[in-house]
Amino acid sequence: MDVSVIGISHHTASVAAREQLSLPGELVRKLLRSLRAEGVFEEVMVLDTCNRTEVYFVTNNKEDSLRRLLDHFARIKGVATTIDSSAFYHYDGESAVEHLLRVAAALESQIVGEHQILDQLKNAYRLALEERTAHFFLNKMLHRAFRVGKRIRSEMQLGRGSTSVAHAAVDLARQIFSNLTGKAVLLVGAGQTAELVARALIRCNVSRVIVSNRTLSRAWEVVS
Repeated sequence: MDVSVIGISHHTASVAAREQLSLPGELVRKLLRSLRAEGVFEEVMVLDTCNRTEVYFVTNNKEDSLRRLLDHFARIKGVATTIDSSAFYHYDGESAVEHLLRVAAALESQIVGEHQILDQLKNAYRLALEERTAHFFLNKMLHRAFRVGKRIRSEMQLGRGSTSVAHAAVDLARQIFSNLTGKAVLLVGAGQTAELVARALIRCNVSRVIVSNRTLSRAWEVVS
């Protein structure tokens, strides 16, 4: 057995397609429990961010892995995906490990060198440990990824500029408007990136942040 990864990201799919696989709230835990209960996957970890959803897994039966995973996503989210299979990437063995190392080092991020991805990976690993879906293979691979991610950032001095999409957006706004102090800002959407943008805007002393979102409850979470 070896480790595999199936995923979708900003490199391969549109925002609309990626939203079909996003797992807000406790849905990552539910997916891990569903995959564990099936008994086909020996180990599983789910990395879900604004720009990617990836499932790292170990199994003796790799046949139709994508279909199996999408079936679980459909059950958890209550709706089947309509994403074309060409939008997904699938790596096995050393290629899967290499991909994870690139993700951990933020070389696959929209903003190369951003710092947030390493914390997101650690959180994904923590959830897998808590749900008892990470064992020998994932433990070994994740600890290696954490070390490599830190080392590459240090030795290559990545992330010296804007360290996330959110900070890059706020930096651009400051360049356009010179000074954001006292400005009122409208954010469209209330995802993780919007929340980070809101925090960065507050540090720039904007007068108020207005959030427009499909669900009122999530908008309130961001502004509060």
